[in-house]
Amino acid sequence: MAQSNHDSLYLVSLYSVRFHLFDTIRIVFHKKGGISLEKEQCVSMLPSNPPTPL
Repeated sequence: MAQSNHDSLYLVSLYSVRFHLFDTIRIVFHKKGGISLEKEQCVSMLPSNPPTPL
C-alpha cells in the first residue's frame, strides 16, 4: 500500500512539473512568434499524453 501511494504522489508531481514545462515552452514560443516545428519537438520530448497544443 505504501509503495502504491508513493507512486501516485510521484505521478502527481510529474504531471505538475510537465504542465509547468509545457507552459514555459508555450510562453517562450509565443514571445518568439511561434516556431511550430521546434514546439512539436519539445512536446514530443515530454512524457506521453501531453496537453493539446494551442
